[in-house]
Amino acid sequence: MKRLFILISWAGFFSILPAQDFSPVIHKIVPNVVDIRSLGMGKTGSAGNVGSNAIFGNPSLIALQQNASIKLGSILNLTYLNDEYTDKYNELSDYKVKHGYKPNYKFSHISAAFPFHIDKSSVPFSFAFGAGYHNAIDLSSTRYLNENSITLSDFYQHEETDKFRGGLNTISPAIAFGFFNRISAGVSFNIGFGNTKNENTSATSTIISEDKIETNAVIPGNAFSTSIGITGKLLKSLTLGANITPPYKWTWDKFEVEKKGGYPKKQKFAGGEFTIPLHFSIGCEYQLADKFAIAFEYQTRPFESYELDADKAATSSELSKDLSVLESIIKEMNLKNGHVFHAGVELSIGYVPFRFGFFLEPYPLVSEELKNGLRKSSEKPNNVIGGTFGFSSPISSNGMFLELAAQYGLFRSTFVDYNLSSSSSEFKEYEKKEHRLRFDLGFRIDLPSFSSNKSENTGISAQGL
Repeated sequence: MKRLFILISWAGFFSILPAQDFSPVIHKIVPNVVDIRSLGMGKTGSAGNVGSNAIFGNPSLIALQQNASIKLGSILNLTYLNDEYTDKYNELSDYKVKHGYKPNYKFSHISAAFPFHIDKSSVPFSFAFGAGYHNAIDLSSTRYLNENSITLSDFYQHEETDKFRGGLNTISPAIAFGFFNRISAGVSFNIGFGNTKNENTSATSTIISEDKIETNAVIPGNAFSTSIGITGKLLKSLTLGANITPPYKWTWDKFEVEKKGGYPKKQKFAGGEFTIPLHFSIGCEYQLADKFAIAFEYQTRPFESYELDADKAATSSELSKDLSVLESIIKEMNLKNGHVFHAGVELSIGYVPFRFGFFLEPYPLVSEELKNGLRKSSEKPNNVIGGTFGFSSPISSNGMFLELAAQYGLFRSTFVDYNLSSSSSEFKEYEKKEHRLRFDLGFRIDLPSFSSNKSENTGISAQGL
């Protein structure tokens, strides 16, 4: 009986996987936007009023804010799959398969920023400092696979769950300086840390046997990067902002995979270094009226500089492995630059701002194509296209706000496999769709401003547009 290997494993299981199925590792290594106002407006945070969360997107913005602020939030991810391959397979036999994602919830960030304005001098001056924690690269997901086939002469059932937790978290102190309440520059120092955990449970039952295997791995990682931002108010109602994070190394230390119910009981793996590409963003926000604003943003992620440098195993023992399989696959993908587009609006009704947005984002994952009867990987990364919605509502008279954002994204990819619906053609392209839903819930607290002359302060208000 044919087995349908859809669910993705990690670490020592790389050798059995096709390139298009590395989603837990590859296509999640992208910047994780956590600011809820930015998310509601299509992820446009380079020039927007994002309060203390500017530390993560454009640290120069904190010097132009009037109020100190504290922000925190959490994420709920939901993903649904439509897989043409499994649909076609089901039509031709009694074999049934179901696979997808389970809900994933986690705390995402907390930040605080404190600006100081000195307006009595001939040159109005401001400076700000802040710090924050956030999930910079979030690898968390729970994938499941259920396979079932029952006939008069055969019985087969397989269930598998692959749970990932963690990724790259950062603690980011930041400092920024502003002049004339119109121009500012800032920098954040991102100290990355965190363990990536993988738990895989696999259970198979046939007429003659039952097998259950559990594997666990904890992979320590660390990194360091800087983000440099500048902001300028060309007009009173027009703000331009830009931020750059140079390429940096995300180092994975050596780790072990423990296995229950199978052999070997332990496997040792060498680590490696991911090169995270340069990330550049530039955007603008225009206040058309007191209660209406629009924002646009462009980002570039040059995926051609994305790579993995795998350390070689220290010994030649069968229990010692490395990440060289994944390293070679990344090189073969031959990715091109990823261009990102974000856009959004904010419309206030009374004291409640409502936000809407659109985004187009590439992920470091390619599709397979058929060229002259042969498989070939495309050079362009696949895009996630979607829309966003959000709002903010005061929940107390002392500057506390409830914030909510929701986003939907459609991710399409194709892969080539044996043509299950016809014997006339050896291969066929199949399409897989991921419908991604994400909900972000958080709180914002506005604190009193720190200014030598509050009556003359014309900086960006942290109260929102």
